[in-house]
Amino acid sequence: MSAILQRRIGDGILLAKLSGEWVYVRDASLLRTENGVEAAYKRLKDQSWLPQHMAAKIRSFFSGGPALHIFHPTLRCNHACLYCFARKDSGDMDIDLARRFVDLAFTTRRPELTIEFQGGEPLLRFDVIRFIVEYAERKARETNKRVHFALVSNLSLMDEDIAAFIINHGITLNSSLDGPRELHNKQRIYTEGSSYDNVIYWYEYFREKYNYIIPLMPTITRYTFDYWKELVDEYARLGQRAIWIRPIRPSNDRNLAVWKKIGYDVDEFIGFYRKVFWRAFDLGLREHLMEYIIDRLFFYETNNTDVFTPCGAGRVQIAYMPDGGIYTCQEGTNYPTFRIATIDDVDDVMQLMGKSLLYELSIASFMPFHTQCQSCPYMLHCFTCPVINYTITGDYKRISDYMCKMNRFLFDFAIENIHRIWRFYDIPVPHYTTHVLEPVQPSD
Repeated sequence: MSAILQRRIGDGILLAKLSGEWVYVRDASLLRTENGVEAAYKRLKDQSWLPQHMAAKIRSFFSGGPALHIFHPTLRCNHACLYCFARKDSGDMDIDLARRFVDLAFTTRRPELTIEFQGGEPLLRFDVIRFIVEYAERKARETNKRVHFALVSNLSLMDEDIAAFIINHGITLNSSLDGPRELHNKQRIYTEGSSYDNVIYWYEYFREKYNYIIPLMPTITRYTFDYWKELVDEYARLGQRAIWIRPIRPSNDRNLAVWKKIGYDVDEFIGFYRKVFWRAFDLGLREHLMEYIIDRLFFYETNNTDVFTPCGAGRVQIAYMPDGGIYTCQEGTNYPTFRIATIDDVDDVMQLMGKSLLYELSIASFMPFHTQCQSCPYMLHCFTCPVINYTITGDYKRISDYMCKMNRFLFDFAIENIHRIWRFYDIPVPHYTTHVLEPVQPSD
C-alpha cells in the first residue's frame, strides 16, 4: 500500500492515503491490537473510488461553460452594513446591456443555467430584473434550455406585486438575518426604518401567503459572539432548516478601524462555532458549512462552487456588472484583478474559457499543487478561494494561513464528532462503517 498519512483527532487516529481515501479509528488503542490494525488497513485497501470519482466530477464540473450567471442590476444599496466591503459604485445596468448579457449567458454549452441577482440591493432596479427574467424565459424556450432564477435581497423594497412576480416565476429568494432585532439592526444599518422588522414582515408574508420559507443567512462579527444562543434560537423560532455560520475574513484593503471593532482571529471563531453548532444540533438545525464538509469527506460531492476544488471561478460561475465588465465570480467583482473581459470583447461565453487568468485560478485552487498541502490528509477533500486568499495576502496564488487553519478545524471537527452527527446529516450506514472504525460497528 502507498504511504499513509496519520493525524491525531480527539481520542482517535485518522489514517489517509495520498489518493484521498481515509479511515478514522475512533479509539486509538485499537491500533495497538493486531485485529485493529488489520481492520483499519483493510478498510483503506478496499477503498479505491476517489481518484476516478474525483476526475469524473472535475470533468463534469468544468465542462460546458458557466452554469451560474450572476447579474448586478445595480451597485447601489439602501443599507450601510458594518461588514460590507462590496463596491460602492453608483452604476445601474440598463436594459440593452441586460439583454446582451442574457444573450451571452445562453451561449453556455450547458443544458441548464441559473441567473442570480446580486447587488447592491437588486430591487432598486426591479425593472431590470423583470426584463431579464422574462427575456431569459423566452431564450430558454428558443434554445431548449432550462433556466432557474435566484435573488438575494434585504427585502426593504419588497411589495406584494414583486412578491407575486417572484412566486409566479419560481425565483428562489434569499435574505440576511444576523440574529435578534438588536444585533441585526446594529450590523445592518437602515436609516429609513428597522431592517429587522422588514425581514421578519416579509418572511412571514411569504410563509403565510405562499407557503414559501425564505432561506436566511447571518454574517458573523465580533458583536455576534455575545448573541450566539439568541442567534440560533431565532433561526429555530422562524422554522429554518439550517443555519450557515459564515465568518467574515480579514482583508488587506479592509478599513482597519472597522476590522478592529468587528473582526476576530480563527481561534475566536472556532470557540464561537462550537457553541453555535451544538446549540443548532440540539434544536434540530443543520449547519451549512458542516453539510459541505461532510459531502466532501464522504461523497466528494457538492453543488456549491465555494467548496469545490479547483474552484469554479469563471468556469462554473461568472458575474456581470453594470459597466459591462465580466468577472470571475461574485467575490471577484470587488477587484480589477478578477475582471476577465467586457461585453464588447466576446459574443460567446466559451471564448472566455481559454483566458490565462482562469487557468491560473484553477491551478491556484487545486490543493495538490501546493507544497504545504501535500502532507495533509485532507488534501483532496479541502478547498480554497483565490479571491479570499488575495484579499488576505495580496496574492491569489498563495493559500492564506487563515483559510488553512479554518478548514483544518472544520474537517477535524466533523471527523471527531462524526459518531454523534452522522445520522442527523444523513450519512448512509455503509459509508459510515467504511470510514469509521469502532469497537462495535453500527447497523441499520
